Amino acid sequence: MSNWLKVFVASYQLGSSDGETFDRALRTLSQARGSRLAARRLERFLAESRSFGWGRRDIVSALSRLGDPQTVDLFRRLVETDPDSEIRRTSLEALSSLGAVSSLVALLNKGCHGAARSLGRTGSSEAIGPLLETLRDPTADESEREDAARGLGRLGADETLDDLLGALESGSRSLASAAANALGRLGSLRALEPLLDAWDRGTVHYPELTRALGRLGDPRATERLLGDSDYFIRRDAAWALGEIGDARAIEPLIASLGNDIAEDRQACAAALEKLGEPQWRERIQSDLGDLERLGASGDSRAFPALARAVSYKVEKITKAAGLAMLELNPERAFETLLPEVTKRTWGPRALSSILAAAGGDKAVEPLIRVLRDSRDAETARALGELNDRRTIEPLLEVLEQEVLLETDPSRPSPVDALIETLARYPEPEVIEALVKVFANREIAGSFRVKAGQALAQLKAPHTLPDLFDVLREDDNSWLRTNMIEAFSVFRNEDYEKLLIDFLGGDSDVIHVAAARALGSMGSTSALSALGDLLGHPLVKVRKEAKRAMEQIRASRLLERKPDGL
Repeated sequence: MSNWLKVFVASYQLGSSDGETFDRALRTLSQARGSRLAARRLERFLAESRSFGWGRRDIVSALSRLGDPQTVDLFRRLVETDPDSEIRRTSLEALSSLGAVSSLVALLNKGCHGAARSLGRTGSSEAIGPLLETLRDPTADESEREDAARGLGRLGADETLDDLLGALESGSRSLASAAANALGRLGSLRALEPLLDAWDRGTVHYPELTRALGRLGDPRATERLLGDSDYFIRRDAAWALGEIGDARAIEPLIASLGNDIAEDRQACAAALEKLGEPQWRERIQSDLGDLERLGASGDSRAFPALARAVSYKVEKITKAAGLAMLELNPERAFETLLPEVTKRTWGPRALSSILAAAGGDKAVEPLIRVLRDSRDAETARALGELNDRRTIEPLLEVLEQEVLLETDPSRPSPVDALIETLARYPEPEVIEALVKVFANREIAGSFRVKAGQALAQLKAPHTLPDLFDVLREDDNSWLRTNMIEAFSVFRNEDYEKLLIDFLGGDSDVIHVAAARALGSMGSTSALSALGDLLGHPLVKVRKEAKRAMEQIRASRLLERKPDGL
């Protein structure tokens, strides 16, 4: 089908009541650039649609894409009279793209909002005079003066330099920012000192000023753009530094790759590429892996970026940065992390384990101080990784304090971590403390279970009578069930008697757990007690008792079987 025929068919489909057909026809007509038929049909439908309001914005948008010079008057009327601000905006853009300078000047003289902006985008030198008049007019709407300044910059009107420098000193922050934008586009170094002075006085919006300085490309702006070394370089300044090309910006830009804002990291990497360091673009991919890749780079210049990232109060970022520092330079990582770990007061100390890995023996005393101050689980585990007996006393001290505290849901308890760490040391004082925790009925059952599991891990046989007495006297089924499993490592006569005693109790859960344990031990002395459970009302208890008896009998047969058979 020819283009003319497509337009012809679409011009009639435009009147369809079916929304999909209407959209398809409108799309076809909007692509028929230069077609008078398409323009006439759209103009007519626009006039008709005023009565029922159907897709007027879409029709005006389609008309604007046709680029038909004969639509200038229509767009001008829409700007002047249409109540829809979106249609007025689209019409102004259409006049700009059509280069309708005279129409836009007329609208500007009538005080039409946005006319100066559109006039500046025409690219026509004929727009310079009207825009300059607007810029110079102190009674004009300030937003129009701003648009006039920006337009003069786009038009590259060098003869307006003095007027723009005057606007930079106008006292209006918004107008001065628009003037800075225009001065940057003009590229005259006469504007450099006034722009730097505006930077020092803070009279211009930061993004506009950084872009202007970048466009001028003079290294004298580098120090201003680098700013305070304690802060990251943001995206606008990074772009400007890349444009200027001053090698002094390389290390500060690398240090800013630890920024928590992905767009800023990308901008710094892009600037570094312009400065002859393209490898950073590959390492910055806007995810948490950026920190890992910086650590794996082997480039010591990345260390400051990681050191800054450590200071964020986001645990996953802090930990990722710390691990990356550890990979890059363990000794330097220890010196950097030490004050961070010891001063931090928020949340779990995610850096404690990294400090331990970085410092070894040097980390023991600092981490002990942190543990006493914070009493957090991560530091307790970090001390365990060091496997140093100097940590036993402070671990026991904090454990004693913590088990007596009321549970605070807002603060994770470190008791489990303390017990896990202490279970590494078979010292008498450790075992004594764990037995006390296990026997304490006033504390959380989970702490007691953890202590019992640690004692089982330590395999201290002299503690068994005390532990078994605690279990006999304590009717906590959950504690008993967990300890039956944990104490199975002992498999001695006392443990067997304890399990047989449990078979005579009232708890079905304990019956099942004790029967299972006795079966695995092959305890012949338990057969009678297990046989009593075969008449238990619960099927699961009967099944477990029967299974245990079968296991015991099978183990006896294996013991009697002659060698070689």
